[in-house]
This record gives sequence, structure tokens and C-alpha cells, in this order.
Amino acid sequence: MPSINTQFSLGLELTRLIPLNLAASKAAEYIMSLARDLHSSGSDIVIEEDLALIFGRFQIAPELASSFKTIVVRTNSSFSLTEGISLISGAGPTVSRALLTHDNPAYFATVVQCSFLASIHDKSSLSTSIVYSMEKEREDAPSQHISRAVPNQQGVSGVLRACEEQTADFPWVSLVEAVARQLDVPDFNAVTAIPSAVLRGALYLFPMVQRVKDEYEAVIHLQSHGLCPLVVWAHRILGLDVLVRQTRDVHRGNIVETMFGRGAPNIIIEENLVKDVTIGPTMTLLVPATKETLFTFAPDPDEASIDAYSKAPVRGYGRRQLEVLWSRYVGGFGDLVVGKEAVMKELQLMVAGLGLHIANSLYKAAEKPKMDDPRTENAFHGSPIDIDRSLSPSEEQCFTDPQRFLEATRLLFDEKGIKGDEIQKLAAMYTGSSLHYLRPPLVLQTVSEKYGYSLASWNHIMLRTIRNLALVLLALSHVTDLDAAASAPLNDDIDLVDTHSISSQLRFWDEGKALTAPDTAWFEVFACLMIGHITEVSDEQLERTSLVSDRGWSLFINTHGIADSSFIDPGYVYIKFGVPCRNGVYKHRIMDAPISPFSAQKEATSSPVTGPGNSISLSAGNNPTFGSSYLGERGDTFIVSIRIAMQVNDHSIVRRTGYRELFAGA
Repeated sequence: MPSINTQFSLGLELTRLIPLNLAASKAAEYIMSLARDLHSSGSDIVIEEDLALIFGRFQIAPELASSFKTIVVRTNSSFSLTEGISLISGAGPTVSRALLTHDNPAYFATVVQCSFLASIHDKSSLSTSIVYSMEKEREDAPSQHISRAVPNQQGVSGVLRACEEQTADFPWVSLVEAVARQLDVPDFNAVTAIPSAVLRGALYLFPMVQRVKDEYEAVIHLQSHGLCPLVVWAHRILGLDVLVRQTRDVHRGNIVETMFGRGAPNIIIEENLVKDVTIGPTMTLLVPATKETLFTFAPDPDEASIDAYSKAPVRGYGRRQLEVLWSRYVGGFGDLVVGKEAVMKELQLMVAGLGLHIANSLYKAAEKPKMDDPRTENAFHGSPIDIDRSLSPSEEQCFTDPQRFLEATRLLFDEKGIKGDEIQKLAAMYTGSSLHYLRPPLVLQTVSEKYGYSLASWNHIMLRTIRNLALVLLALSHVTDLDAAASAPLNDDIDLVDTHSISSQLRFWDEGKALTAPDTAWFEVFACLMIGHITEVSDEQLERTSLVSDRGWSLFINTHGIADSSFIDPGYVYIKFGVPCRNGVYKHRIMDAPISPFSAQKEATSSPVTGPGNSISLSAGNNPTFGSSYLGERGDTFIVSIRIAMQVNDHSIVRRTGYRELFAGA
């Protein structure tokens, strides 16, 4: 048996087991073409090879490999956003390469595992941990060994994102939740981050055990994170036999064992069995016969932690949030808890009634064009352009279609039996009430008194979640094509919505004060739940933004692809599967191009209007015609400028705008 005393020696031993010939046999022209395609999609050919040297050591279980290929290669239709830009979904350059590289399974193994890890972890912290592991291996190498340069964190994150987006159809979270149910873990606790030290160990010990199962065994000690994802990785993806030993009360010693697989366990995962929590999570390689310890991965002081973000589909998202409230703060976990279903129904109706009550009190925010905007001041010889944003809150109420609201309610709670008249009755009941003093539904009070459930968290936790769910419901009722949005993943942390402007008003709202909503209110609600965990979401941060994309899904305003803004539903948004792509280049945001004073004046000079006149509205019957769009790129963003020609007082007016501004003027 070889000597194993450093992380480098582990890596060297694996390299001997799995000779990789990743790109040497490829023709130069093919390599250049592939490199260009990968770069355009956000990936990198060199970093993909670096990652294949690590993840290519693994062998993917045949059953998982078959289902992965079947789902990922399915053809997906594109959706045109604007001239030259479409939403693209399905296998792109990185995944297509992996699916077609039959002579070298290393790339396929890399894509499968990167797809899985990226689907449940924050890509930034995950890539940092992977890079740290590669750096540790390089540090352990003897001085005479020629090592590759370690890729940077940003490059690794780009590869992870490409793998995630191009395989977003695969139901990784469902696999994790299926394991959670076998382990009696609530679905909302299933997706937790694999500890950094354990991830680093798994990159070396999983393939070591997989290749020589009779000689090695790995034991993982966990505290409270990473259990379900590790079982999916070891058992479902790699086909290893896994024994889980867990307890929720160390002092009582009630250890429960669950076996995944039919043979002797190659991987043993113990959760909450180590009393000394200062030790941290570890992963150890053993000799099964003698239990001799060969190598242990333990937390390193310089090692950053990995974050996980649990997401759930739009369909049933509200029900899931109420399940969390019940399990954590009222009746505990389990479907057979007394009174649960009756309470769930009442809480669903409370959310819907409150949402409709808020809708009835919501008015458009009064927004005036900025006087220093070159498109509104002296752009056309003294005639400012007004895009219909001059209404005060008291003059125009935000309209919420009752039927769409009902459909959105049924989708959010995945409950077709909810009736519109029940919602209307509750909305009327809340009229004149202050949100600060809303009491729990009568059913919840009755059940709590009868069975001793606690309502201590009602005011400061439960009511806040119900308020935020009502706001999400309102936003969902302004989504065009609910069927297309039903599977879109939303962050389980609904408190991200607390930063929204309407949510801020609701915290101090009473019936005598009007609630106001900006034109992008519903766009910002979903932005909070789609990208709020990775960036600040506010009107300033999203200024001029008309589309954002994450995890293979895109949220965008409904002026995209519309030739005339007078034919759209004001305020509505789309949530669709796919990533913006232009000529093979993938980006994750679309913004209106900034208009400089010079460019605005230049456009005006070519089509003058002499003397002062009335303001010009894009929806005032001026017969606007749309010319070719100007498209550009800046970082991870497409920049779009739309050319519009209008007839005003027998004069031709030409100006530039963007989809965000058209949305405001709809």
C-alpha cells in the first residue's frame, strides 16, 4: 500500500489511477473554436481542464449518468427578447462538449458534479473552496515537481455557472429532498452547505474509495450541515454505499442508522455524534480491516466557509413558507401533527386576503422626469419628452386583475380549491385594520389553546412572513404567463423581500395613508428572491435594468419583444427559463444604454421641432416606429438602445430609449 501523508500524494496517486489525455489529441482549429465558444458562454477551456483533473477522477453511477443525459439534452425553445438577443436554455458549449466526449469521461464527470455542487451552493464561496483545495495540493508538492498554475476564483466561478445554467433542467434539489425524507429531515432543512474541510476531503477520498472499495473506507463527522447533499453526491452520483448515523440528542444516545445501498458501506457519515463541537467537521480515510487512519481532512484556520442557498419553485412556494412557520414556531415537524391542515388553509386565505387588501390601497408613485436628463430638457429645442409619469398617488390606483390574482393564489399555494369569494371576504374584513395589530386566525388560536402550541413568535416573525408572502402574491398576479413561471426557483429566505419599498411602507402603514408603488415594483420583488442573496436589490441598483438572470432563469419586464408599448399590460413582468444570448455570447443582465447630452442633441438636430411645444408622450398616438436597436456589451451586461421615430406637428422626431424607459411609459 503506498504511503499517503500529504494532500499532494493523494492527488498523485489518483493521477496514476486515472490517466487523463484531455486535449492533446484535438486539432488546433477545433481547440480554438471550442475555446472561443466556451469563453463566450462565461467558461474557460483551460480552467475546465484544470477542474477535469480533479473531478475527472470520479466515476459517475450509470443510472445517474443515463438520466442526466436524457434530461439535459432535451431540446428547449428560445424566446426572442430584442433584435439579436434571445433567451437560450439547455446544453451549451461546456455541456455539449461533455456529452460528446465519449473517449474521455473526465469532462462528463466534471460537468455532472459541478452542476450538482453549484445548484445548492453559492458559486463564489464554492469556487473559493475549490481553489483553496488546489492551492493546498500545490503547496504539498515536492520542490522538484512542476505544478500547474492554480486558476483564479472568478474563472472557476464562471465554469460553475456555465455548468449550472446549461443543466438547470436537472432536478438536483428534488434528489436532495428525497434523501431528506428518508432521514426524517424537513424539506426546508435539506439543502445545507457541505463544510469546506469535508468538500476538500471528498475531492480526494471519494474517488480513492470508489476505485479500490475493498482497501479504503471514509468516515465523515458532521455537526449540522451538509448531510443530505453528501448522501446524494456519494450514493446517487457516485454509486457508493453509504451508512448514515445520526442523532438529534447526543445526551440521550438515540442513534438512528440509515443505509443507502445494498453492500457494506464505503462511506460512513456521522451527524451530531461528536460532543466536542470545537473539533469541527472532518473526513478520514481508513483501512476497513484494521481501522488504521491513513489521512484526515480537518478545518484549516485559513479556509473560508461555503454558503448554501435553498430555493423552491414558484408553484407551492407559499405553502412551503407556511410549513416553515408551523414547524419552527407552532406545532413542530411532521404531516400528522394535530390541527395542521386546518391552520394551513386559514393562513393561506389570510395571505390572500391581506394581499388583496393591500392591492386595493396601492397607488402609482408620482415620478417626474429628472430635469437634468438630456432626453427631457432642451433635447428638442425646448420641448421636453414626458413619458406619462406625472400622475400623483391620489389620481391613479394600481390595478390588480381579480382573476389573475386568484390564479396566482392557487399557484403560490399549489391549491386549486381556493375560491375568490373567500379572499374577497377576508380583504373586506381587513379594511380599517392596522397591520401591526392583526391577530392570528381563529383556527390557529383555537388549535394552539387546545394542544398547547406556542404563538409567542406571531408578531415579530410569523406576521412578517405573512406580510411578505402577500407582497409576493401581488407580484405573482402581475406575471405574464404563470405556467412558464411555475418552476422558477425562488430563494427560501423570504425576508429578502423586507428591503422592498412597499414592504418598508407596510411596516408602518395604517389605513389613512396611501401605499405607493414604483413602476418596477413587481420586477423588484422577484429580483429580491432571485438575486437578492448575491447582490443588493434596490431601485438605484436596478436603475435602467430590464432583465436579470440567475440559475438558468430570467426575470424581465414585458416591453421586451414588443413593438408598441401601448399594447402591453403596464407593470407586468415575465419569468422564463433561459439565459440572454447574442451570437453565442451569454450575459446575465440587460440595461438601457445611457444617453449623453451630445447624443440626444445630435438626434434632435437631425429632425428638428421649431419653437416650444407640448410635451411628447410615447403613448399619445404619435405613431411611433421602431428602428434597429444598438446593442453593446459591458462586463456581464448587454446594453440596449432603441431608436424610435415619431410624427409631431408634421415633423419627424427621432430619439433613443430603452426597454426600462418604455416600461415606465406604458
